[in-house]
Amino acid sequence: APGDARNAWFTQGVGTYRVAAALLASGDFDAVAFARHIDQTLDSYGGSPLRRASNARNVEEYDRIQEMHDLPATRGELFAWLIDGRLRDATGGRKHLTDALQRMDTRHPDPGAALIAAVAAEGGGDITALYQRYIVDGDLLQLPPDALGPCLSIGTVAYDYGWQVQHVFARPAGSCR
Repeated sequence: APGDARNAWFTQGVGTYRVAAALLASGDFDAVAFARHIDQTLDSYGGSPLRRASNARNVEEYDRIQEMHDLPATRGELFAWLIDGRLRDATGGRKHLTDALQRMDTRHPDPGAALIAAVAAEGGGDITALYQRYIVDGDLLQLPPDALGPCLSIGTVAYDYGWQVQHVFARPAGSCR
C-alpha cells in the first residue's frame, strides 16, 4: 500500500538496524560478522541504480521495480547507523539510536517527525536536515569513516566513471576500545 512504501525506510530499514544493534549488543555479532552485514548493506545500496531516488519516487514505483522495493530497507538502515553515530558522538557514547527509538511517540503518523523529536530529546541535536537530505530527497548517503565506532572503518571506492561504493573493514581486536 502507498502508506507502507512511504514509511518503508523506517519499518524495514530502521527495523533491520534494531536487529543488528541487538545482535551486536548481545555479542552474537562480533566485529567481523557485523562488518560483513554492514558491507552487504552498503554494497546493495551503493550498487543500486536507484540509490538517489527520492522517497516520493520510491512510493510511486515501489511495486513496479524490484530495486525500488529493496531501496528503503538499505537506505533506512544506513540512515539509522548514521544517526546512531551522531547520537553517540553528541553524548560521549552514553546514548544510541536504540535509546531514541524507545522514546519515540509510536502514535505519531509520521515516523520521520517522531524520530527527529526523539533524537533531539536524547541529546543528538536536530537531524531534520539529514532526514530531508537522505530520506526525503534521496541524496547519496555515505557514512563517515568512523560512523560505526572504533572497531570498524568505512572506506569509499570511487570508480573512474563516477560510481562510488563504500565498504566496511573490521579492525584488529587490539586496535579498538
